[in-house]
Amino acid sequence: MTRICLRINENDKINILIIPIKGVALPTSLIFLKIKSMKENIYMDLNSLLNYIPLKKSTIYSKVSRKQIPYRKIGKKLIFNKTEINNWINNSGKHIAPEEDFPTLNI
Repeated sequence: MTRICLRINENDKINILIIPIKGVALPTSLIFLKIKSMKENIYMDLNSLLNYIPLKKSTIYSKVSRKQIPYRKIGKKLIFNKTEINNWINNSGKHIAPEEDFPTLNI
């Protein structure tokens, strides 16, 4: 058994800590698969978002309440997907909902 701890820091660098347990090695391909999947879904809390984009906290809360910025909630905590925030910025601050969020009209 091997225990792997992966952590993505604020500079998008991945720190890998591999802890061998009872001398069994983990295949390298599995390590890279885990890294790729973690890299695709980088989430930021509100403070990280405030460091990432030049907006005030009150502006972010206002945009969240009007659903003008992509976000998710875990309990009461707001989290923001970095890829979705980058797309939001590239679309001039316009939040475009994914296709599955649009209603379907059956005629």
